[in-house]
Amino acid sequence: MTQVETDLLLERIRQQLKSKDTTATDTFPAIKLKAVGLKEQTTAPEKKIDVISNSVQHNVPAWSIFAMFFIVIPIAGNMIREREDGSLLRMKLIPGSYLQILTGKMFFFVSICVVQFYLMILVGMYVLPLLDLPKLALGRDHFASFITAISIGLAATSYGILVGTLFRTPNQALSFGAISIVILSAVGGIWIPLDIMPANIQFMGRLSPLSWGLDAINDLYLRNGGLGMILPEIGRLLAFCLVLLGCAAWWEKRRMA
Repeated sequence: MTQVETDLLLERIRQQLKSKDTTATDTFPAIKLKAVGLKEQTTAPEKKIDVISNSVQHNVPAWSIFAMFFIVIPIAGNMIREREDGSLLRMKLIPGSYLQILTGKMFFFVSICVVQFYLMILVGMYVLPLLDLPKLALGRDHFASFITAISIGLAATSYGILVGTLFRTPNQALSFGAISIVILSAVGGIWIPLDIMPANIQFMGRLSPLSWGLDAINDLYLRNGGLGMILPEIGRLLAFCLVLLGCAAWWEKRRMA
């Protein structure tokens, strides 16, 4: 539109000069102007929303993470029963490192978390559209989504190991585990998106590991990001896992001493 208006203005000027002076055509230079184009670009293009968020895009990943962290209940209960019936002592008497046994346990429970996560994703893709709900969009980097699921599973499993190490009875571990997961979910944006909460609640929610996992999923599914975009969240989840395992190992050694 700017270019068209400029061309019309110059044409009118030429016509007025020509009507007043016949030599104006030769002295008035031919001017060609090109319209200036504007291109909008965000300062952080990697955070651009490419998929419109809706109830499915929020609830399916959010409740998947919530369910993954509830694996704390079977893990903690299993560890306490092993101590009570002497299975833990017999496993420690097996030649080799107890770390290998613990690694095998973690691999099993993390596998359950990942399978559970993808079952929920399949529900969002194929079952919810049958109920006239939007289909879940998965983004472009499926490998990064798999890494995220593993990282969330490691964080959830390590939390269950810590709870099972700290408490002595199944009732104590199950009550604390369930209540703590509900609280972390409530403040971590699982039930209600964290962006619409008050500022003080948002600050508390950013400290929740469930919030880290949900942020990573949103970067992948809503912003079509890749592995590089979610590295901070993956780093927090893995650091959370290592810290909790270290605390559990320290408490177990103190108890054996």
